[in-house]
Amino acid sequence: MANIDRALVIGAGIGGLSAATALRQAGIAVDVVEKSPTNRVLGVGIFQPANALRALHSIGLAEACIAAGWPYAGVRLCDAEGTAHGFLPFGSRLEGMPANSLIQRPTLQRILTDAATDAGAALIFGTVVDDLVDDGNGVDVTFSNGERRRYDIVIGFDGIRSQLRRYVAGDAHQPGYTGYVAWRVPLPRSVDVTEPAMFYGPRVKAMLMPTSPEAMYMGAVTEEPEGVTFDRSSLRDALVERLALFSGPIAEVRDALPDDADVSAYPLETLLLPAPWHRGRVVLGGDAAHVCTPHQAQGAAMAVEDAVVLAELLAGDGDLDKALTSYAERRQPRCAFVVQASVGIARMEMDTVQMNAAVAAGAAAGSSKLSEALSAPI
Repeated sequence: MANIDRALVIGAGIGGLSAATALRQAGIAVDVVEKSPTNRVLGVGIFQPANALRALHSIGLAEACIAAGWPYAGVRLCDAEGTAHGFLPFGSRLEGMPANSLIQRPTLQRILTDAATDAGAALIFGTVVDDLVDDGNGVDVTFSNGERRRYDIVIGFDGIRSQLRRYVAGDAHQPGYTGYVAWRVPLPRSVDVTEPAMFYGPRVKAMLMPTSPEAMYMGAVTEEPEGVTFDRSSLRDALVERLALFSGPIAEVRDALPDDADVSAYPLETLLLPAPWHRGRVVLGGDAAHVCTPHQAQGAAMAVEDAVVLAELLAGDGDLDKALTSYAERRQPRCAFVVQASVGIARMEMDTVQMNAAVAAGAAAGSSKLSEALSAPI
């Protein structure tokens, strides 16, 4: 082992909890600190493509996610009226597992939390790191509750607004706005929503996504000016307005939205940190190092892959700096591919002419190429 007996993970999200489980399975003691005072998470649904399921399978969690989610073989592509013009199948690289699965975000949080705590990780909520000092042999950490502890390594899965990224890489690398906003609203599943479907109109994409036998969500991606803000009380009406041109299934769901619908909207940003992803004994993963739009459903998948690879390298023999350097060298090109491809797909989907041409030419072939690229070992 690279002289790692005790690790601190900052952030109890998908990547942080996956890392905690993987590290504990490697025999490393783990504390996880999370600034949120509770384990409650926002979000409605998470795609789990084949490579995410493969990474989760390596730490024993894919089966629970599949059982709690909604497996599917591909996505139906429709126009704004609801007429289907294509179907994108996705291949699976794990025997006995679905090509993809959708799961409710709180359900995934519960599965990952249970796994980390069952493995022996200590989860501490409502706490942040006030200071850390890396003396080359270990890291002395001072927490907001006044406690001080020493660790062999500090791992930042602290999200898109990562404070640890500033420590590792300075202020030069910040998320950039793409020009798009994602909208989500959780709903009871309609009986006729049995597979994911995307609906394309001029400069707007809408979607219906089943996440369990009981639940689904309606989503959208719209072009919005940088700095746009919405009053939470007006989000429902703002979403309805942006979906006004749709008829068919989207219109049916749109028109039935209750006045108190739990609509969320957030800007889509991207970030790609160049290698290395560490400074001394402090290393980054997940959205702290790379952020993509959801157009390949790879954000959470990349975080889980980071966690698995990092734990594997930390459990190996050899020099710690070499292990952390190898980690970024393995992960950065793959994450770069995802970030760049996701933005490219986002732009294409906002252009109805391009999207229709892609479907007519066989968008499934392009999707197959993306799936093939991501099927490579991590």
